[in-house]
Amino acid sequence: VFGRQGFDGTSTRELAEEAGANLQAIKYYFGDKKGLYLAAAEHIVELVRANNADMSARLSARFTEAGKANRALSAAEARAMLTDIIQTLAALYVGRESEQWSRFMMREQMAPTEAFDRIYAGLMKPGMETVGRLLSIILRKPPESEHVRLLVLSLIGSVLMFRMANATAMTHLGWKRVGPREMESIRKLAADLVAAITVPTRTEG
Repeated sequence: VFGRQGFDGTSTRELAEEAGANLQAIKYYFGDKKGLYLAAAEHIVELVRANNADMSARLSARFTEAGKANRALSAAEARAMLTDIIQTLAALYVGRESEQWSRFMMREQMAPTEAFDRIYAGLMKPGMETVGRLLSIILRKPPESEHVRLLVLSLIGSVLMFRMANATAMTHLGWKRVGPREMESIRKLAADLVAAITVPTRTEG
């Protein structure tokens, strides 16, 4: 409901009816409508974290292992890990289950509130920092450099478009739905995007 109508356009009565709950439940559990709105934002963070749990565990274990061995990841391994991330994101945002909560996130992109701060801190920032860390290994540039940070946005944005600009993507591709064949094409795109990242030559730099 918040995603469809926004915070101001949603009444507590509508929320209670949609949830099949007593109106007083909002006050009891969340304090007020704002408290419920912020709880919804935190719930989105947990949903995405749960979806990415296996991948996150693999990445964390590999980073920890490399740190203990005092050996940096190779560019080839960083590419493989980065491909895993982008393909996982693509599958998440193309899936129908992301449709409802992505509307909530899009509204927060257009008019950020305290909910955006929570989504950014709990979900977006850690994810972008991980992507930036891997890109810095591949490009041999500091992760905080503007070039790396811009590339992080470009790479993640390339797959987010399949959700955030779904009508445009589907119309442009002539797709009616995203089935196994279409999903495989998107996965290949993600791999190709990572493979296309090259280390600039001295002249290009």
